[in-house]
Amino acid sequence: MAMQDAFRFFTRCRQDAEFRKSAYYCVSPQDLFQWLKTSGFSFTIEEADDALRSLQLKAADETEADEIKELGQWFHIMAQRPAVSPCHSCAKKVNEKIDDHEGFSIVT
Repeated sequence: MAMQDAFRFFTRCRQDAEFRKSAYYCVSPQDLFQWLKTSGFSFTIEEADDALRSLQLKAADETEADEIKELGQWFHIMAQRPAVSPCHSCAKKVNEKIDDHEGFSIVT
């Protein structure tokens, strides 16, 4: 269900600029995830990354894949977390460091 929420969220962001702009009022990661929750979405950053990867793989062309990649970068900036490296071992190291940081746990 959470993965579906991530898909729905990114689809809505791509289709509804006003919805996406409303995220700019979030001043912290906690605000962002609270806004997501009140907007009907509940997913972790890792589930967001999985959804973005899946959307990129399903993209109709390179332009759409780039748009999805930029959306992911926007999301990571809003969540104040570096984007996941394409290298699996590097991504694992980044995630281990971030998971040790308070405030980046799963969204409930």
